[in-house]
Amino acid sequence: MKAVRLYEGPDVRVEEAPEPEAGPGQIRVAVQAAGVCGTDLHAAHGRLPVPTLPVIMGHEGAGIVETVGEGVTDFREGDRVLLLPSETCGTCPACEAGHLGLCPSARILGMARDGTFAEKIAVPASCVLPLPAEIAFEHGVELTATGKLDLSGSITARYPLARAAEALEDLASRRNDPVRLALLPGASS
Repeated sequence: MKAVRLYEGPDVRVEEAPEPEAGPGQIRVAVQAAGVCGTDLHAAHGRLPVPTLPVIMGHEGAGIVETVGEGVTDFREGDRVLLLPSETCGTCPACEAGHLGLCPSARILGMARDGTFAEKIAVPASCVLPLPAEIAFEHGVELTATGKLDLSGSITARYPLARAAEALEDLASRRNDPVRLALLPGASS
């Protein structure tokens, strides 16, 4: 399979890589869309330390379940899924509260383990959510970037500007600050 592998910024190569296997508790996903995040760009330019090199880049992705490993019961071949940006333990207080980005054991895709810039990826089944048919793969990828995922197993899609406003309101409420929004030309969707 083809993959984009980072050796050390700016040494990024498109090359052949072995297809991953779905081990126990894992699923293999045929990646249909992957998002390029600022994190990816900083890593590729050598401005962000990457703990595991070489590594297949990318931590935003969506695709179709291709194979399920032993013990996986929530997903079947052909299911549409959204990949969460990191593997987490699922048992720490942060994970139990739904704050996966604060898990002390988190392994970010494309940084600490191979990521989504490949034709296929194998991840724990706990690291994906079902992606409804009415949400395009490309739009699903955007949802991982906003952090606006319902971790109960569903995904709520909103317009990008509304997501930005919601994120700002959420941040302001945590800091007990008022929110002021300025709409700039070109900020239409």
